[in-house]
Amino acid sequence: MLAEENHVLRLWEEGTVRGSDESALDEVIIRSVIELEQEQDENGFIKAGSVVARVFDLSRQLVGYSFISYRIWILVNQGILMFRGLPGALHQFSVKLGTHRLS
Repeated sequence: MLAEENHVLRLWEEGTVRGSDESALDEVIIRSVIELEQEQDENGFIKAGSVVARVFDLSRQLVGYSFISYRIWILVNQGILMFRGLPGALHQFSVKLGTHRLS
């Protein structure tokens, strides 16, 4: 059944694996940034690796860190998150809330 669906993301929900919109974890990513406020640096940025670890803890989903990193960059491109550092690896950049919000 899943092979016939055209979903990029599959999540465990209500005891079964279901195809989901690829933005399904975006709210969890944003909430993670907000909840990690105590880890921010003097400019309000939080290490991307900490955000990804928090997303895993909150969502309890088996998705790869590369997918979460991809969604972080989508949120940066939308202005929902801002970044500082070197894009390429989670330990090389940090993020914080941007000026736009999810609609």
